[in-house]
Amino acid sequence: MRSSAIRSTFARYLVTGGVAAIIDVSVFSYLNSLGFTILVAATISFLVACLFNYISTSIFVFAADWRSVARGLSFLAAALVGLLINVLITSCLAAYGVWPILAKIVGIGIAFIANFSMNSLIVFRRR
Repeated sequence: MRSSAIRSTFARYLVTGGVAAIIDVSVFSYLNSLGFTILVAATISFLVACLFNYISTSIFVFAADWRSVARGLSFLAAALVGLLINVLITSCLAAYGVWPILAKIVGIGIAFIANFSMNSLIVFRRR
């Protein structure tokens, strides 16, 4: 892939990921306000955002068929790896005294790059 094509794909991925993050926080906040536990609200909001992100990334970023069950499951697996990276980085940095918000921002950034790489190289790889 050419450098300009990678930048364009990355920019579109940033947009879909940003909207998915807003959806995640919004759904979490709404469910939390309804009395759902944090664990349940966070899980549901993550899954709703992941579904949106998969469909929008398929169409807008990689021009792929979003109805592929195998690709959808691969996307979910990559998202869960990204979530694990995010939580581990955030937890480790916070444990070493980094301000928790800064630790979270770093965790998000590293997980975002990891997810973009997994999606570009594995999930939406041109066959």
